[in-house]
Amino acid sequence: TDDPAQLMAREEDRTKLNSDLRKLLSLIEELPARQREVMRLKFQADLSYKEIGEALEITISNVGFIVHSAFKKLREAMNQVEG
Repeated sequence: TDDPAQLMAREEDRTKLNSDLRKLLSLIEELPARQREVMRLKFQADLSYKEIGEALEITISNVGFIVHSAFKKLREAMNQVEG
């Protein structure tokens, strides 16, 4: 038997999480094609940097740079959306 206030708080948390996830997915679609592709291979296909590099014929360090750059853009965009 959960406290109704706790149930409402959890529902609000789920609603915010779903909203944030939708915003993030939308922002990922706005990334440049190469960043979008690397992020999908990393987080949807769960490939290693080495596997991504081999698939895209780029170096492991380049994969890391692309992931870092994409995260930076996404973080900045999420901050703008929230701010």
